Amino acid sequence: MQRGDGSATGVAAADDAPPGTMSPSGSSLSPVRAAATANRLLATLAARRQPTGADESRPSGRVAEDHRLLQVAFAFAAGIALYFQLPAEPSLALVLCLAGGGLVAATLAHRRGRLPRAAVLALALFCGVSAGAWRTASVAAPVLEQPRSATLTGRVIERVPTAAGSQLVLALYSAEGLGRQAMPNRVRLSLRGTSGGDLLPGDGVRLRARLQPPSGPVRPGGYDFAFAAYFRGIGATGFVFGVPERVDLGPPGAWLTFMAAIQKLRLDVAREADAALGKGDESAIAAALLVGLRGEISRQAEADLREAGLSHVLSISGLHMVLFAGGMYAVVLGGLALFPALALRLPLSRVAAAAALLAATCYLLLSGASIATQRSYVMIALVFIGLMTGRRGLSLRSVALSALLLLALRPEELFAPGFQMSYAAVICLIAAYGDYGRWSRSRARQRKPSDHGLLRHLFHRTWTWVAGISATSLIAGLATGIIAAHHFDRLAPYGLLGNLLAMPAVSMIIMPAGVAAFLLQPLGLAAPALSVMGQGIAFMLAAASFTASLSDSDGVIGQLPAFAGPLLTVAVFWAFLAEGPQRLLAAGPALAGLILWGLDRPPDIYVSDRGNQIAARDSEGTLRITGGRIGFTAEVWLTGEGVSERRFASHRQSADQASCDPLGCVVAAYPPAKSRSPDGRPPELGPGRRHAPSGDPLPLHIAMPRKPDALESDCLAADILVTGLTAPPDCAAPLILDGASRSLGGAALWLEIVAGETRVSQVRYTRPAGKRPWQLPVTEPGASR
Repeated sequence: MQRGDGSATGVAAADDAPPGTMSPSGSSLSPVRAAATANRLLATLAARRQPTGADESRPSGRVAEDHRLLQVAFAFAAGIALYFQLPAEPSLALVLCLAGGGLVAATLAHRRGRLPRAAVLALALFCGVSAGAWRTASVAAPVLEQPRSATLTGRVIERVPTAAGSQLVLALYSAEGLGRQAMPNRVRLSLRGTSGGDLLPGDGVRLRARLQPPSGPVRPGGYDFAFAAYFRGIGATGFVFGVPERVDLGPPGAWLTFMAAIQKLRLDVAREADAALGKGDESAIAAALLVGLRGEISRQAEADLREAGLSHVLSISGLHMVLFAGGMYAVVLGGLALFPALALRLPLSRVAAAAALLAATCYLLLSGASIATQRSYVMIALVFIGLMTGRRGLSLRSVALSALLLLALRPEELFAPGFQMSYAAVICLIAAYGDYGRWSRSRARQRKPSDHGLLRHLFHRTWTWVAGISATSLIAGLATGIIAAHHFDRLAPYGLLGNLLAMPAVSMIIMPAGVAAFLLQPLGLAAPALSVMGQGIAFMLAAASFTASLSDSDGVIGQLPAFAGPLLTVAVFWAFLAEGPQRLLAAGPALAGLILWGLDRPPDIYVSDRGNQIAARDSEGTLRITGGRIGFTAEVWLTGEGVSERRFASHRQSADQASCDPLGCVVAAYPPAKSRSPDGRPPELGPGRRHAPSGDPLPLHIAMPRKPDALESDCLAADILVTGLTAPPDCAAPLILDGASRSLGGAALWLEIVAGETRVSQVRYTRPAGKRPWQLPVTEPGASR
């Protein structure tokens, strides 16, 4: 590659080309290469020289170029989102041919100097569609369709310790008991207790397990594990009966042997933390920070950290990677500088950068390589590669390149909360501090130097440090808060206070001690460093507990509507990335998102995917849950309603709303008091309705028969029939949600009052009908009878 000579083309060739990557087939039509080509084209167009004497308070040509490169990443991500929203799978050959044709046309237009930016963004968007289609086709694997108990033989791919035991991912060799169903390539199994605790990747096992298809969303638009499992090659989930039996399946292969060594090292680090700190949250959090093993952190500690806005500390990302790799860079550079003979003969900064890059790579492997860690690794790798090659690392460019690389390889990660929150925080922080840096440099040139006293100097330094932490917390909280609200129905109202209290301990005690523990572990001297790390973690947990105690709502705000979240996120990005008065345009999507949020009305009835639990409103409009124990499904329903965990117990249905006997239950579901249709007429979808002679609305009656003997009477009397059984073909219930409609998952229902009648105005299933590979075959719903 030729070095840049100062021309626009030279700059693009020298700095903008991403690392070379190929698709699995090596095709020139690979979506990775398509994204790289689009990136180079846009960077060439954007490269401008900043005029001499330009105002540094405004973005330079290089910064504007970085913003345009980020636009390519946004367009690429938009193409991925568009692909995954398609109702049916497009033709892979057609998509790749169109992408290839677009690249050829763009290349020819670029050579003629006639390639507008809009065309580059459109090409990036279509390359995103191609990346999604390619990835979906390349990971296609069988998915279990019906629950089964089976005897499995397979090889351990992954084992993650949890508070209750372990979680295994097996690559199956055989499965006895699946009937005519195709055997999945991989399964994920829960293993309770200590049995199998010594299993490592590559070990062969034989076990008895209960399998079921990967679960879908608990509510419409919620997190879809079946989607994530498809792209991990997991075709079934379940739990293990008894103790796994080891079997000999031959040599595991070089990669699994390597992964077994990495896993063993990670577990050794976690055990050493337990030995130094004792079993508890301090050692569990130390293991999470050092090697990414978070399964043994108590639920209370996680809740406190989340409510205090400190969950980001547990995610190995930029702070951890910078301290680890930066510490290695400083140690190597300082150590080599002590020897004049080496200092005079070697390019010390390049040698230190190479050592730091190697350390960052090792830390990536040891940490579990989450998306946040991958993003941080790619960015810091670009910085160190820039040091080794004599080129400058650019922050927003590094973000854009890392996003393009990760999304090209794994497009499905676009929908992962960790990916979204990680990139939102880092983009907004870089943009904000870039603006601040230009403003402060311009202000410094206009200010006359003055000699302040020592006390004033210390005060200024302290104030700068406090202001920096506060600004960072506010910006990151704003950038990630909307995404957290969308995915988790909660915010951290006192996150600023929590970060002010805890981050000094994190940055000055916990992480430096953790880096020291890593470096000292090969010598067997990590215990003192781990002890110091544990004291810092104890202080952080105390600060988190205090901050969490200030809120009585646990930060729960309820479900954010589907379109409100993206609109508010666009507003945040626009406000940070736009220039000058253009930032005021962010008020448009922000106002639209807030209006949608204010107008949204949550469902009045929830039905679980197995038909064994429902939530319905009582006569006062409060959502209440059937059954005794409030499990994961009910928690998601109540959190979406804005109910904090400490008030879950008060939302069980009373005897006035639900009556049960050995044959089943009948639940009264009331409509919201102010619910009316917009035009006063009955909606088109209204299979259930109820009214009193006086005109006052009466509840709909939901029958939940447990035994076939109750089906006949419930079909005659119920407005809605919910059961895991299969209703008879002549069932007269207006709306039927039975075992025949289980492929559609659970359901959410909205009720309306029209002319004194209670009607079901809308039914939304958690697994809507579709023809995508990660969706189960759909059975017609009972409502069509």
